[in-house]
Amino acid sequence: MRHAPILLAFLASGCSNEITLTGILVGTRDDKSLAWPGAEVRAYDQDGVLYGSTTSNSSGRFRVTVPRGQTVFVEVGDDYHPTASFTGVSGFSTPLHVNLGANPEIYGVKRIEHELLMTQFAGCPGLEDGALVVGQAFANDLLDLETDEHPILATVTAQVVTLDGEIYDGCYLDGEGEQYSADAEATGDSGIFAVAGLPPGLHTLVVENHVPGGITSQTATAVFVDEAVVLPRFPFLMESGLLF
Repeated sequence: MRHAPILLAFLASGCSNEITLTGILVGTRDDKSLAWPGAEVRAYDQDGVLYGSTTSNSSGRFRVTVPRGQTVFVEVGDDYHPTASFTGVSGFSTPLHVNLGANPEIYGVKRIEHELLMTQFAGCPGLEDGALVVGQAFANDLLDLETDEHPILATVTAQVVTLDGEIYDGCYLDGEGEQYSADAEATGDSGIFAVAGLPPGLHTLVVENHVPGGITSQTATAVFVDEAVVLPRFPFLMESGLLF
């Protein structure tokens, strides 16, 4: 679906030297103890050019060279995990270790999980035509004192903008958070959004939280598709936009 462009992110150039991106891959975002051996790992620079590639070893460990201080895109996959794409900034540390926190930065999406997502969003325009961005929005500036967790944002919308200005609109679930609803205009209580049908290339994911008073909080991040079929963003942390 083509609209007038609303936003286009430009990535700042970084230094020309390199760092080593290293860590232990996990086969699912929910279990950091589940190492993922034999995964193909490809790193792309901010121009979408393949910068380095490797395969995780028997312990799930990988090492790949990336540009220093730049936006970096990593695609991972194997026969049991459809290729997934992740976005990060390489920083200036040498080496840079990923998957150190509670939520792994890079992880596998099992084939059955991908199939469930495709079933859940059946009917979303473009679902069978290209890659799928899917995520769950949380407020990183708010904390639930009872659960000690960031709350889900229920009024979030998502779009993807290509470099030539084409916009792919978001899809959302029904009130129960179970199935795609063409009538849903925002994430609802599930906080889950999806954007389907993305072609290969460098794009911008634009996520907005709409709050009372017409105030909107916006977060934009670069995403990249080469062989990826899914771009998971769990969790997707953003400013709530609420004023105190």
